Amino acid sequence: MGDFNAFKSEILRKTTELGKTTLAGFLTQAISDTQRFLEAQAQEFATWTNDLEAGSITQDQFEFLVQAQLAVFQMHALTEAGIAAEQLQQFRDALVTIIRDAAIKYFVHI
Repeated sequence: MGDFNAFKSEILRKTTELGKTTLAGFLTQAISDTQRFLEAQAQEFATWTNDLEAGSITQDQFEFLVQAQLAVFQMHALTEAGIAAEQLQQFRDALVTIIRDAAIKYFVHI
């Protein structure tokens, strides 16, 4: 079975790297919003990563589920900080990739 705590830690570590390069000056907000997203979707992520590990869903289906949830999730800290909509969407897109890659690393066994 995959390591869910390592999965979340990987996401936060990669988000920190992303924030340093793409959201200079807004790293705290990027991490805060990412943590809130992971907490809000914890049950869904537990289900989806189990399904991914069991082969019940594909990597593409997992990515679609993450994209759908992230699309409706309000990034309050970044929005309140004045991040432009385009820059916020780029962050969301990169976050989907980070989450997908972490899920593959910890839950897909080839």
